[in-house]
Amino acid sequence: MTEPERALAEAFRVLRPGGQLVVCDVDFSKLSMGLDDADPLQACAVGFCRRFVTDPWFAGKLRGLAYATGFEIESFNVDNRLDLKGTGGGVTWIRFVASALVREGVIGQPLADALSVEWARRGEEGTAYGFNPFVTLIAREST
Repeated sequence: MTEPERALAEAFRVLRPGGQLVVCDVDFSKLSMGLDDADPLQACAVGFCRRFVTDPWFAGKLRGLAYATGFEIESFNVDNRLDLKGTGGGVTWIRFVASALVREGVIGQPLADALSVEWARRGEEGTAYGFNPFVTLIAREST
C-alpha cells in the first residue's frame, strides 16, 4: 500500500460498529536469505524489497497505525517462517527476483540459474537459511 493511513481510515469508515479488520503482511525489513551481507542470495532478498515492496517497515508500523485510526487491537501476532531445507518458499523468492533481474538486464540467465542451484545446494548441505516473519493484525471498529 502506498497510503496505509488512508486505507485504514477507509476500512474504519466502512466497517459496521464492532466489525473486524484482519491485515496480514510480511515484515520485509527482516527478510533474510543469506549467510552474510555480501551473500548473493541475500542480494535476492534486498532486490525483492527494492523492486516490489512499498515500505519494508510497514509491518512494524501496522499496530500503531491501526490504533491511531481508532481501531481496538484484538491481537497482533508474528509467525516466523523458515526455510532451512532449501526446498520451501526460499527457492520461489530466489527464482522470482532472479527472473526480474534477468528481465531488467542486470544479470544473465546463467547466474539466475546458479542462484537457484546454490539455494538447493545449501539445503542439501544443511546451511540454507531463509527467514520471513509474517504479521497478522486483528482489530475491531470500536464505535
